Amino acid sequence: MSRTFAIVPLLLSALIPLMARAELFPPGPAPLAARPAGIRVTLILPAGVELRPGSAVLSIGAAGAVARMPLSEPAPPVAEKDAVRHLLQPTLAGQAALADLQARLGKGAPPDATMGVRLDLCRTIAAPRERPFLLAIRLAPAAPVLPMAAPGAGLSGITGKAPSDLVPCP
Repeated sequence: MSRTFAIVPLLLSALIPLMARAELFPPGPAPLAARPAGIRVTLILPAGVELRPGSAVLSIGAAGAVARMPLSEPAPPVAEKDAVRHLLQPTLAGQAALADLQARLGKGAPPDATMGVRLDLCRTIAAPRERPFLLAIRLAPAAPVLPMAAPGAGLSGITGKAPSDLVPCP
């Protein structure tokens, strides 16, 4: 089974097969200061491209340790003009993983941290159009929304392939 994973780290490194090169705009609070229950990830995909259910995972790492937080979608995606908006949040197990990492690192000066999102995307039509892709995060309820991809980036700029090259959804 072929999969496309979008990895968009805070201190970016690209992973194959995806060549994601994006940064948070503007720089925001340290991922280690995030409130696990307050994290929200917004994903806007072009029409004809879907997120496979249960495939989104947010990772926050520091000092050699990583908290992997599966993301759930508490409400159905919302269709917009030429796009679909997903609102994702960490599962209870994901929230516990981040809280555990935060506790292990203690109250001292936080080490450098990385943050990334893995997405398994597929296409529902033969040739979805290239449209802007949006991936943004809010680390706490009152925190600003921080883009995790360059504003206006097309889906192919994140996945490294045209939307029509994504595998068909099952």
